Amino acid sequence: LSLATRLTEYVIDSMTESHVRVVCRVRPANDREHLEAKKASLSKRDAQCCNVEPEISTISVRVKGNEPLQFVVDEILGTNTTQEECFNVVAAPTVRDILRGYNGSIFAYGQTGSGKTHSMYGPEGAFSAVESGVVPRAVSMLFQSLNDNDSIVQFTIKVSFLEIYLETMRDLLNVDGEKTSKSTKNKKNKKMQHKSAK
Repeated sequence: LSLATRLTEYVIDSMTESHVRVVCRVRPANDREHLEAKKASLSKRDAQCCNVEPEISTISVRVKGNEPLQFVVDEILGTNTTQEECFNVVAAPTVRDILRGYNGSIFAYGQTGSGKTHSMYGPEGAFSAVESGVVPRAVSMLFQSLNDNDSIVQFTIKVSFLEIYLETMRDLLNVDGEKTSKSTKNKKNKKMQHKSAK
């Protein structure tokens, strides 16, 4: 690499806390999976579909009749990881960068039942502060940080909340999927406005 390229990369890395990272969160087996393993007389080890090695950021996925597939990621969050720990690793650096003027994105990917909803929102049903996921924690951190900063008089936040399912993209903030949501808050009179704009 040229000196200019290395300097540019150094400046960008020193300005932002986050960059493109891949974090793998492994959820514990649920009741249905425990029951299926018991019916099939599988040991706890045989019932596991993957092996996690956090110290070397490697996950091995068992494939029937073949060698395990190995993947190296930036960080692995094991089955005992709390929602707060997940947020601090996955989202807090991105929110801090957003507050410094950078764009940020958190992309949850995985098959149905892999734990995306739990990680992103928390448990279904009643809201739990302890078990809340990335989205409510990020919104809370964002507004708390803006509220605590007396030098900001007015700010505008634009949010997109998208789902890609069966190669179709849907805006989850709007029923018709054609609008983006925009919130504006004026700190002088502490008013919050929420409007949808095409």
